[in-house]
Formats: sequence, C-alpha cells, structure tokens
Amino acid sequence: MSGTTAVHRGQTHRVTKGMNDYGAMTLTTRETHETKQVVGYSSPHIKTRLEALEEGETVRLNLRRAGSRGNVWEVAELLPGR
Repeated sequence: MSGTTAVHRGQTHRVTKGMNDYGAMTLTTRETHETKQVVGYSSPHIKTRLEALEEGETVRLNLRRAGSRGNVWEVAELLPGR
C-alpha cells in the first residue's frame, strides 16, 4: 500500500464483527472506542491469525489506512499481548 502510513500503533482492539467471507472485519479501539473497518492484511499469516478470533476477543496491532477516504484499514502488524 504505497503512500499509506501507520497511524494507529500498538493499540488494543476488540473484535466487534468477526471476519466475513470477503476478509473484512470490524474492530473497536479499546482506549478511544473508535470503530475500524479492516479490509486488508499485510501478510496471509496475519489474516489467518485474525480470522480465528471471535467477537469480543482483543488483539494488539498496528493499523494503517487502506485507502485515501473513509474508515478503511489494513493490519500492518500483530503485536504480543491483548
């Protein structure tokens, strides 16, 4: 994703809607309660790990914008801890 920058680093997110058949999922930032629509993953490994999460589970990760408009994000990196 050229031209994008990671803007949410190391925050804990709660899964509010698990990954659907198109690979999209919804996360809520625990600290600020912001909702993030995740539509991309920087590696197949990250996508597989997140696909296994159920609603209500938490995960620490780095997000970066997946487009120039809207609330669409890509998971750049999974981090240890929840």
